[in-house]
Amino acid sequence: MWVRLEQVEEGAVPERCAGSLSAGTVAALRELLHAVRDEPDADNAICFHGASALVGEADGRLEDAVRHRETEIAMILKLYEAMRGEPASTVEYAFQGYGAEDLAIRQELLLAVQQG
Repeated sequence: MWVRLEQVEEGAVPERCAGSLSAGTVAALRELLHAVRDEPDADNAICFHGASALVGEADGRLEDAVRHRETEIAMILKLYEAMRGEPASTVEYAFQGYGAEDLAIRQELLLAVQQG
């Protein structure tokens, strides 16, 4: 389920950058979030917060969207710190979907929601 959530969330980010999410994308994110929400490590998953931010924004719950987006960004930055000094192949694997460009996009999405 986690792999699917990550895939849908990663596909939803460019869709959101292009405007707004389709009803189908929001429904898929909502369904996947519901499926993983009660798992013990849900709050520790970057994609959980990214998907929650997108759904919160789509639902007009902007405070929730901001909180989840800020958490997602903080977790990505923490991942960068944890990977400092690791072999390039390990870093490349860990940063799949969370590279510098991905981080910049998420920061832009946060700013857009904060500015209303």
